[in-house]
Amino acid sequence: MPATRPRAAPVPARGKGPGLLFLGDRATPPDEPLLSTLLASDPSAASAFHDVAAQLGLELPDDEGDLRDIPDADAQQLHHLWLGR
Repeated sequence: MPATRPRAAPVPARGKGPGLLFLGDRATPPDEPLLSTLLASDPSAASAFHDVAAQLGLELPDDEGDLRDIPDADAQQLHHLWLGR
């Protein structure tokens, strides 16, 4: 039987409660990036990352350039962290 990929969880609608991303990220250790940063490179899902960060009380930079740099750097760090698990 061929392996199947799990279906992706839907990105919660903006303003619709904590959503699945928040529930997954609330257990993230403070020294690790949020898993939702993996979605932030997709323009249609970037607002979900921002919502999760805000719900967790994390500060994000006001500068758009700096704001775009965070998900890229965090995604690289996440890939490195999870490769060893």
